[in-house]
Amino acid sequence: MSDLTTLAAVKAYLKTPNSAADDLLSDLITRASAAVENYCQRSLLSSSRVEFRDGTGGAVMLLREYPIQSIQSVVIDGNLIPPSAYALYNRTLKLTGYRFTRDQMNVCITYTAGYLTVPPDVEQACIESVAQMYKRAEHIDVSSKSLQGESTTYIQTDISAAAQQMLNNYKIVAPI
Repeated sequence: MSDLTTLAAVKAYLKTPNSAADDLLSDLITRASAAVENYCQRSLLSSSRVEFRDGTGGAVMLLREYPIQSIQSVVIDGNLIPPSAYALYNRTLKLTGYRFTRDQMNVCITYTAGYLTVPPDVEQACIESVAQMYKRAEHIDVSSKSLQGESTTYIQTDISAAAQQMLNNYKIVAPI
């Protein structure tokens, strides 16, 4: 997993020019990046993926990760399928002259997927999550407080509702 934002971006957002909290903020960036990817149920940045799947008997298969950069190999029942026998349409892998023979875990697809750079809304969600984690230290274990007729309620999750809204377009919502 890679960090989804930079220390400089977080410090600019927090308006914190000094370096006293740099180590803490760097740790929080890593934690917030993990929280964002956990929420989305996938790795967001480009890396190699290997999927083992059940063959369906058909000629098409929807891959889990996206955007797909390239397919390195397709193996069915231990047989390497030549690149000329498959094509990629968005997340759908289509075979020509072959089938994903029906069996359990008999298909292995190796491919590169993910974003080459962090999408701006994903980075913003990560930055806001870091800021929220950082500010939470001021009110650990306090969910709300009242003072002189004024009430304050604190967000208790790692990812706020606003950040979740930004991330919903990147979330895997159904198992494949």
